[in-house]
Amino acid sequence: MDLTGNEYMEFVKNDRSLFYYPNDEPKNKFKFTKPKTSFQESTDSYWHYILFDHKLPQQGWKIHLTANIKDAQKLLLTVSQYLNNQQVSYKFIDTVDAMLLSNSKYSDRTESGKFITVYPVNTTEFVQLLPALAEITQDFLEGPYILSDQEWQDSHVFYRYGAFKAMKTVIDGAEVYAIIDNKHNLVEDKRLPYYYQPDFIVEPEQLKNNVQHYDQNEFKKLMNYNVDFSLHYSNAGGVYHAVFKGKEWVLKEGRAFAGLDANGNDGFNRIKHEYKILKKLAEIPTVVNVYESFKAWKHQYLVEEYLQGDTLADFVDSQYPFTANKQKKNEYLTKTVKIITALLKAINQIHQKGIAIGDLQPDNIIILDTDKVKLIDFENAQKTSAAYNPGLATPGYSDFNAQTFAEADRIALYKIARYMILPTATGFDWAPELEAVQDKNISNEFGKQIVEFLHNLKKQLNLNFNSDSRHPQYYYQNLTVPSTPFSLNQLNQNIAEVAKGISDNLNYNFKGLIYGDIPQYSSEISYYSVANGAFGAIMALNRSQTLDQKSEQEINIWLEQQLPNLKKLLAEPTTDIGLFTGLSGIATVLYELGYTKISYSIMRKIQTNVALKLTNDISIYSGLAGVGLAFLCFYGQTKKTIYLQNAIDLGKQVMQIIKHERYTEKTDSGLITGWLGAALFLWKLSIVTKAKQYKQAALRIYQVVIKNSLQLTSDGAFIKDNSYSYERLIPYVNHGSAGLALLMIEFLQDDSKVFTKKELEILLKILKQNDVFVTFFAGLFDGFLSLLILDNAFAICTNNKVTLKKKYNLLNNYLVAQNGGVMVPGRFGFKCSLDLTTGSSGLLLLLTDIKQHTWNAWLPLLRSK
Repeated sequence: MDLTGNEYMEFVKNDRSLFYYPNDEPKNKFKFTKPKTSFQESTDSYWHYILFDHKLPQQGWKIHLTANIKDAQKLLLTVSQYLNNQQVSYKFIDTVDAMLLSNSKYSDRTESGKFITVYPVNTTEFVQLLPALAEITQDFLEGPYILSDQEWQDSHVFYRYGAFKAMKTVIDGAEVYAIIDNKHNLVEDKRLPYYYQPDFIVEPEQLKNNVQHYDQNEFKKLMNYNVDFSLHYSNAGGVYHAVFKGKEWVLKEGRAFAGLDANGNDGFNRIKHEYKILKKLAEIPTVVNVYESFKAWKHQYLVEEYLQGDTLADFVDSQYPFTANKQKKNEYLTKTVKIITALLKAINQIHQKGIAIGDLQPDNIIILDTDKVKLIDFENAQKTSAAYNPGLATPGYSDFNAQTFAEADRIALYKIARYMILPTATGFDWAPELEAVQDKNISNEFGKQIVEFLHNLKKQLNLNFNSDSRHPQYYYQNLTVPSTPFSLNQLNQNIAEVAKGISDNLNYNFKGLIYGDIPQYSSEISYYSVANGAFGAIMALNRSQTLDQKSEQEINIWLEQQLPNLKKLLAEPTTDIGLFTGLSGIATVLYELGYTKISYSIMRKIQTNVALKLTNDISIYSGLAGVGLAFLCFYGQTKKTIYLQNAIDLGKQVMQIIKHERYTEKTDSGLITGWLGAALFLWKLSIVTKAKQYKQAALRIYQVVIKNSLQLTSDGAFIKDNSYSYERLIPYVNHGSAGLALLMIEFLQDDSKVFTKKELEILLKILKQNDVFVTFFAGLFDGFLSLLILDNAFAICTNNKVTLKKKYNLLNNYLVAQNGGVMVPGRFGFKCSLDLTTGSSGLLLLLTDIKQHTWNAWLPLLRSK
């Protein structure tokens, strides 16, 4: 569930699609020499495999060849011909686009540079191939250094010991790639950004003399700097904190041939370019001061002043008054106006030098302790008049409608200003009318003055967003805002329009039926999953009773067509069985639709699933708690004791895992993906079985979370999150206080005396202070919709709808429409999503709950008889 915006870039390139979807069939495939003997050929979304008829071991020494994009095609033809003649199995990156992506700035550093992977059948063949491959590739251009491997004698050839075929195991609750050690145990196959050799592996004699000797003079300047910790890593190189001559510095590293941008520039050359730009801007006080630049070994370095302060992104995260009182709001707005005014002055000064920043965004702006600003990261800087064609661009702040780099800077500043006041991923450029809708809500929350400030800023920047030629960054045309503004008074019409947005975009020729968030495309079962795939949307349309007869028939036809594939997945032991991510959630939806036979088959198969016995995942989302709740529901429907026994077995397993797992500040406490979900399952198990040990275990989990993760403030009660460089207070259903409150409400529904007076005060504090104005995402578990789940539960329990009504109206900040159907921009706001966790299906289930006076329609669980 934790994905970064960069991972979405391969799913947004088709500007004719409103939704996230993998790239179409690539047209720039690499050509290779086909073997003349018998072989097996296959491809996936990234690799092209050539496997010969001999049996490969599960693991061993494997060889990677790096290549320069400029002559990678010729190198592949040469190497493939040689390997074919030797009948050695191999794989290579399938397309030029995939190779560019693998070597791009934010790709995985442990995989960068690996153009061809060679699979020797044994150690003898391995040591023979090393010099042979080095010799036939010696005349090709140098490629990226492969960080995870050992280089063979200053060549294109690298090697490491690892798995040939994917094996996985669970270590400390996390699933990792594995190899088999000398005691036949599965241990982690460590994929690190430096060479690592498993301690149970003996290096062949031929490798022991493979020691690279470098001229120490190459490192002389670098050795002057005492590097004590890293600030940031990317595939382009690291950014480090260093001390030199008693002063603190930032040391930026640029790797050769790696960290490629869209224009083919690597990290090495961007660092050289940035140094030249910073020297030209040395007189401007708001630009970071540069000291020197030099080459050491294969890398280029830049030294600049170390700045004490936060990035603008961290400043907003930590200081934005999400729930604060009027005084704190005014203090924040005063700082915001001061910062934006300073940025406007800085940009004007930089532009007067004929230079545009090129990648102006919150992470490249430092707010000093004095509230003054400094601009960093000028790798992408260009002439102000240059046509806007950036090598690097930050989604959400770049704008390909800009004509020049100067205009792009001005647009970015305006977007930053709006982000500081309304930090949401749903940008105003989705629909021409959306800016006015958002401005109205900003005015209601913060007053008219700040809206007037934004309007004046737009005039000063000479921006006009009303042109018909403008459109969202990743879609070819504008949308509109909902024809019926969201208001509790219009609930039925809102439901109808959200359902229409889903129904109009169902694709009955697509196994996924809908287009959801990108995890939908991560595995075969994910196309169908409740979280991101077809069955979440089907559940939403079914439970909201918004399907017309024609759509219902078409969905049934689609289901009949997909049943053979579902049965095939059911037969595979590795298919995900999670409630939201896999088969158990699908089984509950099928049961509701009347497909009881296959739903029973699924639950029987889950009973014997080996993965259940091995997993440490205790969550509702994908683990034991979710599957256990599904078994409890099937027991409630059928009264078959086998389902109850399955739930009991899983309950005992969860209790054992909790007993042996230490709760730390990094532990996931969440209701959906963490410990609180396990508590909900154990509590419900105790209600069904009347067994006190499960109730006691549930309360122990709840108390551990309260003790270690709950933070009481003047603004409310929140769950602490320490996954960033600073502590955040989270209000959401998944990782936050809304999830804790929902759990407590469920406990109270079953036992009105379960809590002490002090605990009830905590619950009331969460409920009463759930008055959050905005969240970055709209999503059902980690966004604005999750807060409405709690508001709705509070309204049902107290008959007080004030907070629900206010927040319901604020949904208008996030929603757009097309052809009368309401759409939800998904995670990061690049495209729309129809799924349950991030998109329209989740919204429809929330609205259904509000209408039906329930608060858990979004849970894929059967209603008990």
